[in-house]
Amino acid sequence: ILVGAAGGNGAVFLYTNSAANNAWGTGDTSNLPAGVTESVKVGSTGDAYGRSVAFAGGSGYLVAAPGYGNDDRGAVYTYGVSGLTDGTILAANGGQQDQLGYAVDASGEWVVAGGNGNAEVQIWRVVGDTRIEQKITPPPGSSSTFGAAVSIEGNTFVVGDPNAGIAGRVYVYQLNTTTNQWGLVKALDVASISGWGTARIGAWTDANLSGNQWLAVSGNRIAVGAP
Repeated sequence: ILVGAAGGNGAVFLYTNSAANNAWGTGDTSNLPAGVTESVKVGSTGDAYGRSVAFAGGSGYLVAAPGYGNDDRGAVYTYGVSGLTDGTILAANGGQQDQLGYAVDASGEWVVAGGNGNAEVQIWRVVGDTRIEQKITPPPGSSSTFGAAVSIEGNTFVVGDPNAGIAGRVYVYQLNTTTNQWGLVKALDVASISGWGTARIGAWTDANLSGNQWLAVSGNRIAVGAP
């Protein structure tokens, strides 16, 4: 279990269960169940370290810090990822106020991160110590919140843009396995959401909450929240 807590210095808690049958015990308790260990990593004040987290193949995981840098460029830290030194930073060279890492996800060799405010989405293929980056160009009709939520599985990843269109939009990308480049294949739009007030699809709720994303892809299904 991987839990981010972006307040203060920011922190990430990793819980590993080695108990028989992965038993977690029963009842509420402040003590860790037998066989469960906890490790903690702490970030720096103002970086929003832990704003979003994701497992990345095997025992690896990612921790995003969208407030990284004096100008909130954002960064994604890697831990336990084969071929990379713990604490390796992806995309600390983004633009001012990109807040890259507002959302992050991984699948196989691929890591995708989105920002919040500058329409920023980047995806990397991580093979050993080699990182191949592709910056995703915001599609026509997208808004500055393109990238506020992301999700990836296999050869498909999706990007939320809660301020696009009338009630938000989700963009679907697929991998060209010959060129290893990602391309836009579909934009999912909602013309109106009756009775939902100001709900926006592909959105977030509150930047002070520790929730990661309100968008998920699995196989041939895409789930989209509209808080």
